[in-house]
Amino acid sequence: MDPEVMDYPPDGTLEDLSTTCGGDEDGLRAKLVKLERAHDNEDNTATRATYEPVPIGDPYVSKELFFFDITDASPQEIHDIAVEQLAQGHALAFPGSDNADVYLNNSEAQVAVYREGQIKTD
Repeated sequence: MDPEVMDYPPDGTLEDLSTTCGGDEDGLRAKLVKLERAHDNEDNTATRATYEPVPIGDPYVSKELFFFDITDASPQEIHDIAVEQLAQGHALAFPGSDNADVYLNNSEAQVAVYREGQIKTD
C-alpha cells in the first residue's frame, strides 16, 4: 500500500500537531512514520506527515503518540525525555530517527515523537 501524505498548516501548536496526527493515524488506519518541513510550488510552508497504512486484513491497534518540542532543549534535556519515555515502555515513532523538523506557531521547530508501547518490527 502506498503511504498517505498529509500537510498541516505551519501555525499549529505542539498540541494541535499531536492531536491531528493521532486522529489521522486512527482515521487512516496507518502509522505515522515521518514528519518534515515542506514547501509547495508557491513557497507556502507546511508540516508534512507521512503515514504507512496497516495492510487490509491486519489488525489496527490505536496507540497514543507523545510529542515533545525540543527546539531549544539541551542535549541533557533531550536525553532525559528519552530515558523517561523508554522507562514508560514507549518507543520512538520514526524508524531510524529520534526527531523531526516541523513548523510550530509559524516558526521552524524540532520535535521528538514517541509511541505508546513497543513498536513491533516483524
